[in-house]
Amino acid sequence: MYQQPRSTKVIFNQQRDFGKIFTDAFKFFKYNFKSLLGAVLLVAGPLFMIAGGINGYLQAMGNDLSSLFSFRSITRRSYLSDFDVSDYLFMMLVYFIVLMAAYVVYSAIVNRYLILSQKKQEGEKITTAELMQYLPADAWRLFYNYLLLTLVALVFTIGLVIVLMIPILGALAFLVGFLLVGPNLMYALTNAPYLVLRDEILITQAFGKSWKYMRITGNYWWTWLLMVVAYIMISVASVVFALPQLVLTMVSTFSRLRFDEYGDGGDSGVGAIWFIIFAIIAVVGQHLLMPLLNMFTALTYHSHEEMEEGTGLKDRIDQIGLNN
Repeated sequence: MYQQPRSTKVIFNQQRDFGKIFTDAFKFFKYNFKSLLGAVLLVAGPLFMIAGGINGYLQAMGNDLSSLFSFRSITRRSYLSDFDVSDYLFMMLVYFIVLMAAYVVYSAIVNRYLILSQKKQEGEKITTAELMQYLPADAWRLFYNYLLLTLVALVFTIGLVIVLMIPILGALAFLVGFLLVGPNLMYALTNAPYLVLRDEILITQAFGKSWKYMRITGNYWWTWLLMVVAYIMISVASVVFALPQLVLTMVSTFSRLRFDEYGDGGDSGVGAIWFIIFAIIAVVGQHLLMPLLNMFTALTYHSHEEMEEGTGLKDRIDQIGLNN
């Protein structure tokens, strides 16, 4: 008996229950694994590698940073004896700038991939060259929107600090707020860049749009549970990439091992090269799993939007009309 081949295309504009979100997210990841992660590695990968390398070097220096404030730093001949705290802070600034650039490029690539995938027909592939055509405009749009988000977050943080200054009540409010609102905030923040590129709106509008559909469709707690499960799942999987870095950090912190300026680990020193290699593995590896989170949030948003607007149903009716 003839069986129709299984479809490899995931239709975004559909209402989905909890299990269907996970099923379709993994389905999309499975059939787009090579092209999506290949594009992330090729375009954003080098920036993440640089950020990871700087992070590892900072860890190597920070492993012996306490010597800067002791008499040993004056008498002991090592790289850190000539090291100044301002140099360390400068390297941290460079690290955050490179990491921010990497994340902007990553977000542009992944979210544009999700947008283009909805326009493709069954079996059509999305190439890195196609994504690169959109990259300059997408990266610029996300860059100034992230700056706007940073300013809003700064104002919010100042208000939060004022609340936390109230004894007990502030800490309790923060704990309850983090547990009850945190996952949903992360959902809206993760989905916002997708809407920034899809609808060409400001990130504040995109955040409000995600939150609005979640609230008016009555899916607040359903979204809360989905995001908690998704974060736990991705965090557990990320441990595989972060474990070598974590083990090295713990060993170097709670033992007599020290940072070795020459990077070869001689004389019981911890070679800087190992900090750098393991940090690169952790940073790059963890971001190879993050597209799954983008898929979860995008499918969740479309499910909410479909419940309220019926966009997918309208599209299917229009398509039937065209075919007839």
